[in-house]
Amino acid sequence: AENIDEVFFIARSKENFEYISSNSKRIIGLDSNELYRDNNTLYSLLPPDVGGWLRAVFSDGSLRGPVERDVALAESGRQFKIRVYPVYQDGALERYITVLADQTDAIGYQRTLSDALESARNANVAKSNFLSHMSHEIRTPMNAIIGMTAIAGLHLDNHNRVRNCLEKITISSRLLLGLINEVLDMARIENGRMLLAEEEFN
Repeated sequence: AENIDEVFFIARSKENFEYISSNSKRIIGLDSNELYRDNNTLYSLLPPDVGGWLRAVFSDGSLRGPVERDVALAESGRQFKIRVYPVYQDGALERYITVLADQTDAIGYQRTLSDALESARNANVAKSNFLSHMSHEIRTPMNAIIGMTAIAGLHLDNHNRVRNCLEKITISSRLLLGLINEVLDMARIENGRMLLAEEEFN
């Protein structure tokens, strides 16, 4: 009991606890001696609806299997799961074993994982949108390069027409190169490999 985050109680129906694990002070803040003297001390830690539920469970002489419920302790706000196991002997309900399991860290870990999953999904959506827009931006200068190349090929004897096409191809090529460099810069930033150059500029 000293090495786990679960407190064990053993009680007969409607009677005081006959056993309380020695880690109760560390887990729920109440010394076992306090709880032995007055089992109502445990109920004072629980919200009224959970305390009422637990009393009803202890009064249920027909309980056949374990029952459980989640609860936040009133004093600390830590999250627990309460499990009650009925113990039968010779067909008669003799005792209840109650376990208070501290779930606070596990719930926090699950919440962290959930937040990380949501962040990953949002990042994936952002990347999909980025690629969609970038594909459109890249397609525009590519179409211009392909189109101007085809036109120049059809007018090889017209130097002015070819020169005009080459100028537009040059402009579109530089635009395309700039887009590709920006995509590569994004990848470097994402991988933590972007270096800042300190130099004078106009």
